[in-house]
Amino acid sequence: MISDEEIRKFYELQGMYGDHVKQMYASGDLFTRYWQNMRRIIVERLIEELEVDSLLDVGCAEGLYTVFLACKRVYSVGIDISLPKLIRAKKRYGRWNVLFIQADAENLPFSDNLFDLVLLIDVLRLLRNPERALKEAFRVSRKYVIVQSGTPLRTLRNFGRVMPRDYSSIKRDFRTDPFGGAFWLFSSLGLIRLIRASTPNVRILRVIGIPSILTALPFNIVGYLRKSVTAVKIAMIIDHLVMERRVLNLMGSFTTILAEKEG
Repeated sequence: MISDEEIRKFYELQGMYGDHVKQMYASGDLFTRYWQNMRRIIVERLIEELEVDSLLDVGCAEGLYTVFLACKRVYSVGIDISLPKLIRAKKRYGRWNVLFIQADAENLPFSDNLFDLVLLIDVLRLLRNPERALKEAFRVSRKYVIVQSGTPLRTLRNFGRVMPRDYSSIKRDFRTDPFGGAFWLFSSLGLIRLIRASTPNVRILRVIGIPSILTALPFNIVGYLRKSVTAVKIAMIIDHLVMERRVLNLMGSFTTILAEKEG
């Protein structure tokens, strides 16, 4: 089993390899850029709907979500295990009401009920213990938690289950693809169950999934579609029509969940 120190060093190296935000949201073919930015827009729209005065972004990388509400004088904190990413975040988004801290998602250095909103955006599948990170997120949250995670099409055959991450392969994976590697695999339903299992008093308010079968699958099968403006526009229309419909929202390649802490 890989040690905590080896995991920390892994993410330090990963952070040195390049800008996470640029690689995720501004690179790749047309469909990849649409797909990644759709994830971002979903989160930003959810945040805008909530009345919050403080925000914690867990696994913030270069701080894209951390600073989203900074212009509205909302106090925001971003934490990440990777120091190089935090240095870039501070240089890019340094403001009086934004703070970046090196910390562990599974052991948050904050008191209970401190933040109105806690974000876990595409971070759970990278952690040693996702359930512990969820417990910590709800502990420090006063009101809301937004969780977004990859829920690949292949997880549908294990509907409702969570498949653990294989840390034994992380070093080998890093040598070939520093931004890939072995992940925890969640189905949408498995992610919902994990959230409910982590905290007794939680209410699921919204489940939004970008449907794999209707959009991602055709683009992966027919490669030239990924560069077609018309095809991407059609995918956009389909996604907006079905992403919150029952059953279909549980078939998303990425699932976003808004949960409320009760009591």
